[in-house]
Amino acid sequence: MLQFLIPFLCVNGVSYHVELAIQDVQEAERQIEVGNYADALRILDGGSYGDGDLGRRVEDMRAVIAMRTHKKNEITAWVLPHFRDRMKHNKGEVRYQAWLAEAQLRYGSQTVALALIKELERKDLMPDAFAYLTLAKLNIGAQRESALAACRTREKKDESTKSICKI
Repeated sequence: MLQFLIPFLCVNGVSYHVELAIQDVQEAERQIEVGNYADALRILDGGSYGDGDLGRRVEDMRAVIAMRTHKKNEITAWVLPHFRDRMKHNKGEVRYQAWLAEAQLRYGSQTVALALIKELERKDLMPDAFAYLTLAKLNIGAQRESALAACRTREKKDESTKSICKI
């Protein structure tokens, strides 16, 4: 009689593990949104995410954290190719275009970064405050101030974080 329960219990155990992993990923994403990169890494380092969609999502977060926290001369050569590849395989996904623009600004070409981020702005598809911060870094004068104002209205922060909208 118990043999009928074994598949049910095994499936529930796997389902529970996946649900916990998804909750960890969502919490890490919230920490990244407010600039708590160390907390996000701590959460991500504690889990197993596999090679599927969830694993790729975690790899994206690791790339974002590396891009925003490592010094330019540290080993982050994988970040720019990572976002190029992700954008190539996910056409129309604006967050990859914004991340690629941010990576281009940090590790590549300001001209390419400006073209990528201006296209998002022109189409009114800026995904988050960090995209506006990238736009602000690539502009001067009134355009910079306008991008910083848009950044401040879209940033997500809590009482323990500082504003990201500074150059």
